[in-house]
This record gives sequence, C-alpha cells and structure tokens, in this order.
Amino acid sequence: MIESISMKKTYLLLIFIFLLNSLFSQKKIDFDSKYLFTTEELGPDIKVLIDSVVFKHENSIMFCDSALFNYGESYFDAYGNIQVIKPTEENDTVFLYGDTLHYSGKLKYTKVRNRVVLEKDSLILFTDSLDYDLNQNLGYYFDRGLTLNGEDSLRSVYGYYYADDDEFFFKKDVEIINPNFKMYS
Repeated sequence: MIESISMKKTYLLLIFIFLLNSLFSQKKIDFDSKYLFTTEELGPDIKVLIDSVVFKHENSIMFCDSALFNYGESYFDAYGNIQVIKPTEENDTVFLYGDTLHYSGKLKYTKVRNRVVLEKDSLILFTDSLDYDLNQNLGYYFDRGLTLNGEDSLRSVYGYYYADDDEFFFKKDVEIINPNFKMYS
C-alpha cells in the first residue's frame, strides 16, 4: 500500500513537471547569416552575425545587416536596415522598419529605434522610438510620431497601435491635418 502511494506521488510529480515545462517552454529563435562567429571579448554565448541576417521566431520574421545574438537567453540586438514582418490575426501583415532593434524572444517584445516606420495597409507611422509587443500585436511610441493615412496626417507625442483591431489611440499635443481642416487637441 505504501509502495502504491509512493508510485502515485511520483507519477503526479512527473505530470506536474511535464505541465510546468510545457507552460514555460518557448519556441527557439531560428537564425541565419552569411557570416557567424564568436569572440573571447563577448564570450561564447554571444553569436556575432554579419551580412544578410535573418531571424525567425514563431510567426515573425526579422531581417538586418548585423546582430549580436544570445541564443541561450533568447534575445538579440540588431543593427542596420531593420525589417520585421508580423502577420496579424486578421490575415494581414504589419511591417516595421528602423535602424536598431532589441528583441526578447522570452517576452516576444521588441524595441526599434531611429528612423522607425510602421506600415499596415494604407497606414504609415513615422517616429524615432517604437516598442512592439508581439504577444498583443500592440505598438506604441513615446517620443513624437507622424501618422499618414490617405489625405490625413496626424502628429502626437504618444501613440498606441492595436494591429489586430486596426485601431490607433493618440495622446498629448494631437494635431490632425486634412486638406479641408486642421484640428488640435
């Protein structure tokens, strides 16, 4: 009887460990580049990728000129000609461009800096700092942005873009310009 209880506890413990592992496991980040090496200075965990760098994580693809990639910790810093392609739930695609990018595969969160452009359909956003949560398909800027959509242009200090709902929210010093009117808030 004691042996039976012990076996049940062991069995339940194994199930618990398996479930915990499933909950916290994540898909790895796949990568490719023309040149790949490590340096003593950066350590063996940091991979240096140069020329035609491509990262794939779940359903997102990221391109750049060069990157420092920590495979074990699942993050990278990318430099030059950044391009992120992220499908949305509505079978649509968000394109994100910039000069530098920090990406955390664990958090599925990216920070794009300098000459940032976000495009979806006819909407285009220009800013210098944009954070994008790939879990929620939410992008936001916090250092002024300009949004173009057809004849309309909009400027604001802060902006939030919900890609799945195709909705923007703007805050602070909002200015809308249309050929027929100007509006300030």
